[in-house]
Amino acid sequence: MSIKAAIKTKIESVTEAAAVSMTLYYGHGPQEKAYPYAVLTRISGEHPYDQGGRQAYATEVFQLDLFDDSDADLETVRNGIIKEINGAGPVTWGSGDNATKIYACIIEDSRDLTELENEGGQTSTARQTLDMRITYQLS
Repeated sequence: MSIKAAIKTKIESVTEAAAVSMTLYYGHGPQEKAYPYAVLTRISGEHPYDQGGRQAYATEVFQLDLFDDSDADLETVRNGIIKEINGAGPVTWGSGDNATKIYACIIEDSRDLTELENEGGQTSTARQTLDMRITYQLS
């Protein structure tokens, strides 16, 4: 399983996210998507090598943006995600052939970007952002 697919599976299975039927997209959300939804973007990454020259694991930073029309629900979802994945490891996200071993998941930052999202517009969009550093085993 790719790390993006593993993150999608894990985030969508968090109780608070599942309770509001949150869907995760890669890169950008669709134009006409009903709330709530999340967007995952890869920020940076490195692939360390072991002494044999093989890639054994990777560490990547992802930004997870959570969108909803209500701050209250969004904060509940954000807190549930942080509680479920922060510090995780070693654990497996996914199962069977789709399993990815996670050595560590660290939430490096959590920001409320609601004001930025609504600046200069008439929209009412709540946005919470998490930066996650994930170290995982390469398959």
